[in-house]
Amino acid sequence: MMTIRIGQLEISLDHREVRLDGQRVPIGSRAFDILALLIAADGELVSKDEIMRVVWPTTVVEKNNLQVHISALRRAFGDERERLRTVPGRGYRLVMHDDVDARDGASVPSAMQEDLSVGADAARPSRQPLPARVPELIGRQDALDGVLAALRAHQAVTLVGTGGIGKTRLAVEVAHALQHAFADGVVFVPLAAVSDAPSALDALAFAMGSRLSASRTALAQIAAEWRDRDALVVLDNCEQVLEIVAAIAESLTGAGSRMRVLATSREALRVRDEIVYQVPPLSVPTPDDPGTDVLRTPAVRFFLARAQADGAHFALDEASIRLTGKCAAGSTASRSRSNWPRRARLCWASVC
Repeated sequence: MMTIRIGQLEISLDHREVRLDGQRVPIGSRAFDILALLIAADGELVSKDEIMRVVWPTTVVEKNNLQVHISALRRAFGDERERLRTVPGRGYRLVMHDDVDARDGASVPSAMQEDLSVGADAARPSRQPLPARVPELIGRQDALDGVLAALRAHQAVTLVGTGGIGKTRLAVEVAHALQHAFADGVVFVPLAAVSDAPSALDALAFAMGSRLSASRTALAQIAAEWRDRDALVVLDNCEQVLEIVAAIAESLTGAGSRMRVLATSREALRVRDEIVYQVPPLSVPTPDDPGTDVLRTPAVRFFLARAQADGAHFALDEASIRLTGKCAAGSTASRSRSNWPRRARLCWASVC
């Protein structure tokens, strides 16, 4: 069995387990992948790009996902957190041996700086900004109004629908619409790249700007800090970690709480006071619609907007308009089968 001892840490590479002073500490799978990579480097610098390439080889993720997991490792390390060093603008290194303090003089101890990207005040990480809203939320005004009304009446609202149907776009628009409606604002937590409960809690803490310690469970700390606040928490792409997301929602809401939770998922959270909003596909033209009506339908407008953003150009004669309507209908339906980009581009080629 391969066990690495670093100070008070015991790391089992076989069991993918970390112990501090003999006590097992929870750690997410991605965080452990990063730790294993730093251990393999034996104290040498590992660049951010290399970590992203190895840990997320087939997935495009934002670099703040890396910061989430680095923060999780430092929390798991407890009093040994100084061993995980930031080399500003370059990457990270793990001090493996007590007789080697700083192989790279430019490295920054974690107590001085969690990560340059979270700002100068390391004692209080900054809350993450909302994702940028889309220029136009096509065909979703009724849905937007419905979700806003649901959040006024219920503590938990879940947007449910197939993959690619537009749940995240709608949730982002809701977040921007309500960012000044809550005294403590809106927190947006992306979970698409998360696959386990510890990583989900780390992502939540990072988005909230919460500093977690190893002395209490992460969920208990977050609930204690936020339960009495007035805020909306948006949990996006929950289906891989549904159980822990449900626990988060239950912990933040409840009797007397002013907190609201908006989730996007392929299925409901099944928590108290939850209302499920089924996100429908965009409406499509019928074969008998005249050309002017075809161009007004949400699916066609969305299709044209995406196509034009991709550099496609269209003739607007009657035949092209009708073909565009068919393509938009087919592409919109195919989004639930995760091949929307390929299907749409084939259609664009046939119309242009």
